Amino acid sequence: ITEPNKVLWLGCDFTDATVNPNLKYFVRASGVYFARGLSYVIQKDFVAKGAKTEISVNSDTEAGRVGNVLWGEAAKLAGMRVIPGLTYPPDTADFGPVATKIVALKPDLVELSFVTGDQITNIIAALKEAGYKGFISPANLNPTILANTIAKVGKEYVEGMEYNNFDPRGVHNDPRVQTLIDRYMKEYGEFRYEGVFWVGPWFIFEDAVQATKSVDVEVLRKYLSESKSGVMTLGGYSQLFARTDKGVY
Repeated sequence: ITEPNKVLWLGCDFTDATVNPNLKYFVRASGVYFARGLSYVIQKDFVAKGAKTEISVNSDTEAGRVGNVLWGEAAKLAGMRVIPGLTYPPDTADFGPVATKIVALKPDLVELSFVTGDQITNIIAALKEAGYKGFISPANLNPTILANTIAKVGKEYVEGMEYNNFDPRGVHNDPRVQTLIDRYMKEYGEFRYEGVFWVGPWFIFEDAVQATKSVDVEVLRKYLSESKSGVMTLGGYSQLFARTDKGVY
């Protein structure tokens, strides 16, 4: 749809189709899959605590397999030996066999990079039951899931967990973002980063319109392709960059 009709699309997708270098009107406007900076910082913390090996565990989906690869690459940079990632059927309810397999591989750190919802609680509960005593990092944990997990396994078992979900007000103090988060909390009662990270591309689009004073697709495409500075989003600054060495522009 985007290419023949010259429709500008800013999105977060990571598929073979959306990273095709021939695309001119699709812009991957989220660094969450490539620039795993926060994951790397968390992994370095676990390395400092003694973690030498890492495994990423996700559902057997395209996103899950990508998550395993990308968290693994960050873990290598952090200094850990990476055990090839595990996947499980998306409709899994009994995580006992998954946990048993993880324990048998003896990782120091288990990362649930793209796992969401109650599956986080159920995997952690299965790990405890299987006797796992290493570190755990569930990337998409939110306050409700954390409370559910503590209720199931106890505070002691989750002590020391680190995860990617964060409140950007603790990272920056941008008045406009503060106002937007206040509106979000008024509507939903609790700010959850995993519920809003995907709207980052909107801020990049808005910046392009404001900077060019135009809504012409070609003008905006040119501006975005020559992006020079970060744009403040709800989750902090997002910077577009090209990987011309990979044929991705």
